[in-house]
Amino acid sequence: MINRTVPADCGKPHQGQKLAEVAILILLLQGVAHGYAMLEALDQFDFGPDKMNASTLYRTLRRFEQEGYATSAWEAGGQGPKRRVYHITDPGKDYLVQWIDALKVRRRRINLMIETYERNESVSQQE
Repeated sequence: MINRTVPADCGKPHQGQKLAEVAILILLLQGVAHGYAMLEALDQFDFGPDKMNASTLYRTLRRFEQEGYATSAWEAGGQGPKRRVYHITDPGKDYLVQWIDALKVRRRRINLMIETYERNESVSQQE
């Protein structure tokens, strides 16, 4: 029987952090502007509350502001308190495009590896 345990360096929290950042930029591009809505919307990328907490999200948004990828401003929250809303900047859009291009290349390479593995696995099972 084949041992199907996950390699030691797969699935560590830092491995998905950069992908979560890409997801946050996509949400900003879509106009999802405040933290609570982002936390809910991150679930569509499989970065739900169990994988992304509010402090990590806000820390990332602050870093995006420092790097010029996003801006923020306080906005009246209707009946509730003011809330900070975030917007992607042109440099943030450029950074996102670079990430998407890199992910497309990685997806192609991953698909090639999986396809090659599956072809070889099916051949070895026939033997």
